[in-house]
Amino acid sequence: FVTTDYNTGWMHGDIKGAFLSDTDTTNITGTELVTNGTFNSDTSNWTANGATLPTLGVDSNRLKLTHNGANGGAYQNITTVVGETYTVSAVLTNGNASYVRLRVYGDGSTGDGFQGTNYTGDNISSTSATTDEITFVAEATATRIYIEIVGTNAEYAFADNVVARIADPDRSVNNKGLQVFGTITKSAVATGAELVSYSGWSSSNYLIQPYNSGLDFGTGNWCYMFWYNPNDAESGDVIFSRWSYNVDNVVASRVSAYFNNGNLRVDTADASAGTAYQGHFGSDGTQDSNEWHCAVILRRGPNLEIWIDGKNYRTGSLNSNSDGSYTNTNAILEIGHSPGNGSAEAGLELALFRISGTAPSPEQIKKMYEDEKVLFQENAKCTLYGSSDAVTALGYDEDTELLHVGTSSGRSDFQGLCRINNTTTAVTTAISASDELIAEQ
Repeated sequence: FVTTDYNTGWMHGDIKGAFLSDTDTTNITGTELVTNGTFNSDTSNWTANGATLPTLGVDSNRLKLTHNGANGGAYQNITTVVGETYTVSAVLTNGNASYVRLRVYGDGSTGDGFQGTNYTGDNISSTSATTDEITFVAEATATRIYIEIVGTNAEYAFADNVVARIADPDRSVNNKGLQVFGTITKSAVATGAELVSYSGWSSSNYLIQPYNSGLDFGTGNWCYMFWYNPNDAESGDVIFSRWSYNVDNVVASRVSAYFNNGNLRVDTADASAGTAYQGHFGSDGTQDSNEWHCAVILRRGPNLEIWIDGKNYRTGSLNSNSDGSYTNTNAILEIGHSPGNGSAEAGLELALFRISGTAPSPEQIKKMYEDEKVLFQENAKCTLYGSSDAVTALGYDEDTELLHVGTSSGRSDFQGLCRINNTTTAVTTAISASDELIAEQ
């Protein structure tokens, strides 16, 4: 997916997330925007809303919403910046109501009225704690977070751990962003290049995606793809993990990547493994480098494969600790930081982080590497030229293998995923290209 602001790289198969694909070099800083989202002692900063106001109370350090004859809920307005991306998450538990759900209103009115876009999460009817998440682009300087109960009189439901933070967007169809903790450094991947890297990782600076059921792959295939520049990393420096250690101290249902003895290492453990796990590593030797590399980590049936720069450095059988299900309803995705799994490395640069519920073929892996590596070269352009994302025409030249893309800002000429030329005359209707001759209207 290519726009004027970002380029995702290839999104393979059953894509579940495409992150770290920006071209803006402005560092991003995330702080908690919700006040009293844990309800440890009271419901302060939350306001009841509805035709008949529900009762707000605290039960086991959770917000308890009790229905009083009309659907309603509790809200809090947070301060936002117009145009910025935010991710709100909450742990919702139904009691005996029809359901409870998370909602976000693009313009948080200071009264009871709701304005702007209504972003609605899942209807949670389960009596087990369930994490729900909404990622949105702020429309106003005030945004309303709303926990809604739907049911009949005297029915109840619960909410806890309501979190709202600025986010790195998920450019896939899923739109589930990464919440920003601390400050993440963004800089060009190479001199003059448009694509940016993410770095500055520490115990205070990292990215988290709250529990996402889309990453519960069970016993099926899966794939993690990302570009990394170790900048002389050390053994134990972590890249990412998905597990629930930071939630419930459980290390099972684990996928993590870090550096070990000069190489990229992957640890896996299925949901039944307990404290056991299986380590996988080849002989790629990238730990001590200062160059960009493409990693593809995947499960294909009973095997784990590690591909670096289009080459297979490891294919190993998943053992009894790793050959089962990777479903864990408490698991979170952490990038750049993972207590219990490794150390954060400030100098590590990451870009184009993607997750898929399918495993690419060897031919697809090699193509992804060849097509994407040019984005990491000096002066590489990777976006549509201008300010418009609305494509008005496309023309493919079979002789030159160039794709010509027209917008109101002009024509962008792409060789693979890289823009090699552009014009500034608006394209309104059509482009025809053959043997280097281009006609447009």
